[in-house]
Amino acid sequence: MQSAKSLSKRMMLFRIFVAMVSVEFVIMVLLERFPPGGSAALANVLDAILLGCLATPWIYVWVVRPFVLERDSALQESARQARTDHLTGLANRRQFREFLATEHGRHQRSGGDLAVILVDVDHFKKFNDAHGHLRGDDCLQQIASAIASCATRPGDLVARYGGEEFVLVLPETDLAGARKIGEEIRHGVETLAIPHGAEGAGEHVTVSVGVAAGTSSRGVSSMALVAGADEMLYRAKSEGRNRVEAASRRATAGEVLPTGIEFDAKYRCGNAHIDAQHERIIRQTDRLLLALAGPESETTFEDEVVALLRLIAEHFRDEIVILRKLDFAGADAHAKEHSRLLQKAAGLLREYRAGDAAPSTLFHFFTRELVFEHLLQSDGDFFTLTARAAHVAP
Repeated sequence: MQSAKSLSKRMMLFRIFVAMVSVEFVIMVLLERFPPGGSAALANVLDAILLGCLATPWIYVWVVRPFVLERDSALQESARQARTDHLTGLANRRQFREFLATEHGRHQRSGGDLAVILVDVDHFKKFNDAHGHLRGDDCLQQIASAIASCATRPGDLVARYGGEEFVLVLPETDLAGARKIGEEIRHGVETLAIPHGAEGAGEHVTVSVGVAAGTSSRGVSSMALVAGADEMLYRAKSEGRNRVEAASRRATAGEVLPTGIEFDAKYRCGNAHIDAQHERIIRQTDRLLLALAGPESETTFEDEVVALLRLIAEHFRDEIVILRKLDFAGADAHAKEHSRLLQKAAGLLREYRAGDAAPSTLFHFFTRELVFEHLLQSDGDFFTLTARAAHVAP
């Protein structure tokens, strides 16, 4: 790739030089065939042109060539910065998405295993609150360096996924190999012995790691492996943090990502309006991870989050109206919980837009806290009422 770019640059410089010399030759031929008459002014102009022609090689060497080279370097640096995280120097989310899509396609052809590792700094918000954001930035830089030192092959990619979360893409790597690297990362960060000590956290900063590896299939988003790694990361954090969880994922065409929730009878409250809205919210949540496919996707993750928030806000409003019509005793408390969830969602979206929250942070909130814990569990409190009010509408 680099040799091809270098050759292209040399060819461009050669063409510029040939063009300059050709112009000089044409002018000299014209002067030879059509010599100036007795006009002193015209003779002076032509003398100046000839002098410029004689200076052509020097103009090329001292002006044109440096300008072209500097412009090319500036463009390359600008492109590099657009794909690099400014704090850690790692690849950014944009480069990660492009790289993953490319490797997903390549592994479809090769049939080899592709691995994804998600790394999340444990209790990082508490670290920032206790030690300040400058120490927080320094902590992330040290951890980024430790992670990068564990992925040393030229084909591996390490990126900052957002906030305190990092992602690795490891081509031609099976689950055992990826898990080994995940353990090296966990141990490497622990070895840094960065003091933490905030309430609820350990003595030193640690990380939780989720690993997924498997084959790539046509018709399946490149983010399917990220879904698996994200699930394993959630498990690692749920089971005590500072640990690695791993699972193999054999993606198959036509699978629904990512919640895996079948909206069957046990989740239906009996009210047609509420059930329809619940089902729409679950299906829209399914679209979030698919949108993260980046170049493969027709929409963006942020667009899908905004669409989901609109659905949720409409549902929360309608649900409270219906519950009050049914004289549900917990309607006010339920409305207060709705307000809290919407405020948290809006805050996470702001953090995501600012680059301070990873997509998986938003995804976890919607799938776990909002869909599973609230829609599918807490809402069960009013099922006995709504089961007898199938057609009550807001």
